[in-house]
Amino acid sequence: MFREGLPPMYIVIGFAAATLVVATLLLDKNLLAIILAVIIGIVLLLNQRQIKRDKSVLVKILLIGLLCIGVQRFGVPFLFTHVFEKHQVERIFSTIGRDIPEEYIKGEMKVDAKTGKQKIQPITM
Repeated sequence: MFREGLPPMYIVIGFAAATLVVATLLLDKNLLAIILAVIIGIVLLLNQRQIKRDKSVLVKILLIGLLCIGVQRFGVPFLFTHVFEKHQVERIFSTIGRDIPEEYIKGEMKVDAKTGKQKIQPITM
């Protein structure tokens, strides 16, 4: 029996995007880019026969790989510097247990004397 609803590919893409964002926050930029490049290489090796028959498979794999690296390099930093508020960035990084990287800060970083935690002091004009 066929049920109407959301195709399962949307759920797979959503989980993959969420995993990519979390991995971007947890791992170093260059290390994650190398890991993604190795994964792309493995997928290319496993699909050699299909790529020989149809070159569009190669283009699709490379575009998906470039999209992942682009999200990792540019999308997540843009999201944290221009979309999220300062308190949201602080909360996300405190949840994963890491200090806020300097590239995600839109103000001056202050250390609270009482608690020793980092706080972002907004730049006032």
